[in-house]
Amino acid sequence: MQMPPTRSTLTTLALAGVLTGGTAMGASGDAYPSRPIRFVVPYPAGTTTDIIARQIMPKASELLGQSVVIDNRPGAGGTIGTAFVAKAAADGYTLVIGTPQTFAVAQSLYPEVAYDPVTGFAAIGRIARNGMVLAVNASMPVNSVADLIAHARANPGKLNYTSTGVGGTPHLAAALFANEAGLRVTHVPYPSPAQGVVAILGGDVHFMFYSYLVLSSHASAGRVKLLAVSTAQRFPHAPQLPTMIEAGFQNFDMTSWHGVYAPAKTAKRIVETFSDALQRVLSDPEMLAIFRQTGNEINPAGPAEQTAFTKSERERYRKIVAVIGLTSP
Repeated sequence: MQMPPTRSTLTTLALAGVLTGGTAMGASGDAYPSRPIRFVVPYPAGTTTDIIARQIMPKASELLGQSVVIDNRPGAGGTIGTAFVAKAAADGYTLVIGTPQTFAVAQSLYPEVAYDPVTGFAAIGRIARNGMVLAVNASMPVNSVADLIAHARANPGKLNYTSTGVGGTPHLAAALFANEAGLRVTHVPYPSPAQGVVAILGGDVHFMFYSYLVLSSHASAGRVKLLAVSTAQRFPHAPQLPTMIEAGFQNFDMTSWHGVYAPAKTAKRIVETFSDALQRVLSDPEMLAIFRQTGNEINPAGPAEQTAFTKSERERYRKIVAVIGLTSP
């Protein structure tokens, strides 16, 4: 879902040298960026993370005056591509898009993970927050969260749910829901999000938490029912859907997010240069409109705020993993 680059006032500002602090200098003394930047997406093409990267980076390319090339490196819950960036040269030319799965859950779930999400990276900034919806197959005799709980309790061990993989936000949301409701249900992960969606449409699985962007169109076509949102507040674009908190799950807030990170020890001026470009992209009205249409919420943050946020999210998810008793696959 590549958004075509467009000339805008952002480009004019960039060409005029308005980027904060002027042009950054790399370790070699060359202006940054002086060549294309590799932007690693540690998930398959077509996922929400990939779509967001492809929406944002063409405009970042305009501002920086260099190509930002998307490099999909999926595997092991996103940790393979993330570890690749952690080991890359700290010169600003290899960056990664981070999620709760790779920067908040990985260390709790995969003790052998080959990076530290805090000390192994320099946070550049945050892009967006992405709420999920709880959906059931349209043939299910339920129309609310309470109905789903009652149906699952009446059929112990017979219901299952899918996710985008062990340790991902969709998995943790469903596992936390099942744990707090005292349900006996089975997790059936699929290799790709698309396969999981096909499974719930076909009735092979009974419920899932996943992207509103993907599931809302299927709900409109009558193939799934949307019961609630995973965020602490209702979606502005779907105000009819209650929150899980309103459904009786106190403090339930499972919100995915996307941030940008460079390898640790990347020069501060390089981090600030890319961060400034990123924040300018996110303030562009055209980009705001695109995100509203896809059900995502732009939620910008700079390097310091994202560093603190990453630390707090790691602790929050560590507690969630412990509560639901999740172990590495």
